[in-house]
Amino acid sequence: MTKPLENEQTELVLNYLSAQNRPYNVTDILNNLKGKVSKANIQKILNEAVESNKIVVKTYGKQMIYCPIQNATDISPDSLNELSMKTNESAKVMEDLKEKVNGNLKLLQKLKNSKTTEDMKAELSNLNAENTNLKEKLEMLQNGTPLITTEEKQRIESDFEEMRQHWKNRKRMFNEMWNTITEHAENPKKLKEKVGFETDEDVKVDFKLVFSL
Repeated sequence: MTKPLENEQTELVLNYLSAQNRPYNVTDILNNLKGKVSKANIQKILNEAVESNKIVVKTYGKQMIYCPIQNATDISPDSLNELSMKTNESAKVMEDLKEKVNGNLKLLQKLKNSKTTEDMKAELSNLNAENTNLKEKLEMLQNGTPLITTEEKQRIESDFEEMRQHWKNRKRMFNEMWNTITEHAENPKKLKEKVGFETDEDVKVDFKLVFSL
């Protein structure tokens, strides 16, 4: 048996349980005594009282319920059954409340992760601005108005021509190198497959069409 606690705390807890004459769990007693006895000490007092047959304990799921021992002259079998039913009902209510609390906590977390009203207003404002911009471009296209300036068009065409010339030069350099390598090869096609590369022609690029643009 564990070492007894201070008599005052023991009497306070057991007298409260006896005076109320109803089942409680440790948290209930802690709250009702307004913290006069710590939760750990309440648990220890109750454990000692159970061991010494001063009170009884019943387990409902994960919940431990403590209540005073009733004398046979003080309570009838019907009252005992009623008390047992009430205890079972209280335990069920407690489990239902726990499920509701857990459900509310999950809902709260979901709401925290959702966009706020300010976020939605900002996003709506951005979408409206984008929509307005697209409408303006559509009107310009319908009216035949160029979407880019002459300078921008010339710069794009210049960049395209420069990239096209790079492509042409690299293609020529590769063909010269490859022809040199495969000049005495028995099967250039098989060698190309072994090396693992594809030419413009392999991927259906129309080289002549590109340079006719």
